[in-house]
Amino acid sequence: MRRLLTAAVFVCPVVAGVAGATPYAQEFLATGIGARPLGMGGAYVALVDDASASYWNPAALPRSHGRQAIYMHSERFGQLINYDAGAVVLRARESASGARSAVGVGFLMVSIPDIKFNTTDPEELFQIESGLDGDFLTPDADNSQGNGKLDGPSERINFEKWAEFVEEVTDRQLGLFLSYGRTRVLHADVSAGASVKFVRKSVGDFSAWGIGLDLGALYELRRNWVFGANLQDITTTFLEWSNTPSGEREYITPTVKLGTAYTREIAAIRGSVTLVADLESRFEDEEGTTYRAGSITGDLRAGLEYWYRETLAFRFGTERLGADTNPFTGGAGLRINRFSFDYAYLNHSDLDDVHRISGGVLF
Repeated sequence: MRRLLTAAVFVCPVVAGVAGATPYAQEFLATGIGARPLGMGGAYVALVDDASASYWNPAALPRSHGRQAIYMHSERFGQLINYDAGAVVLRARESASGARSAVGVGFLMVSIPDIKFNTTDPEELFQIESGLDGDFLTPDADNSQGNGKLDGPSERINFEKWAEFVEEVTDRQLGLFLSYGRTRVLHADVSAGASVKFVRKSVGDFSAWGIGLDLGALYELRRNWVFGANLQDITTTFLEWSNTPSGEREYITPTVKLGTAYTREIAAIRGSVTLVADLESRFEDEEGTTYRAGSITGDLRAGLEYWYRETLAFRFGTERLGADTNPFTGGAGLRINRFSFDYAYLNHSDLDDVHRISGGVLF
């Protein structure tokens, strides 16, 4: 654990400084998999014990209770954005030394349908925009007609022609995680894992893809007190765009997530209470974050989970504790035999509130 965190301190700033972040390039990867963690503000690095460990912390894959599959869906901001995510973990295997290992696969996809793409065909543009003289029949001497720009207030648009030539496309962003985790790494109480991440973005005929690496670790200080770390995009993830005029490259710089989870059984309430907190640091300049140190910004996530007889759960949390914008989260969970159902709520001061539902099954 100590070696892993030391490497993160030295490697991440160097890589981030060389590459430089593309603003919001990683935003579609920031939500995560499963409604359970999202009901606690996304503080899950040290608590995760299910198939979603492929995303939250691959070192936790051996903690899963057998083979499991999880799926989540939500429609955000007035059904404008569709979000789907899921994961599968295979049964953990135990070696002669007592070490457990497991593999998992996770995915998440954000899609925005019905985006109108204007035509780039010169002949069609010539029929759509008049140019500065306002006349569709007479070409402008300054070549302002059909140049794909609104050059001034006198220029007219033929919306009937625009509707005839416009193309509706879907913006789709996909992340796929192939993960492995193992217990008793260097120490009896330390687990480690890694996820190879494949990223693809597409909108219309334009597309980009890239590969990244996430590293995770867990340290069980006590049976009920765990510390975790997830170093996402540790080598910086590059996305190469194709079919674009400039052949642009995007950079997803590293994100360091450090978390802790403390659980206590309380007989008086016939269940257990868990307190969780994650400190998330990003090597890029973002607005509205909990803290800022030069080009490094980050958020403090915190949450609480109460389980009644390991069957019914209630959750509360926040994604940005102490920030100016402090989104409140809440949720509930139900476990029945091999099945689990979870719900998460996120309030939003400017856009519609977000509701997320996920389900899981042991098989």
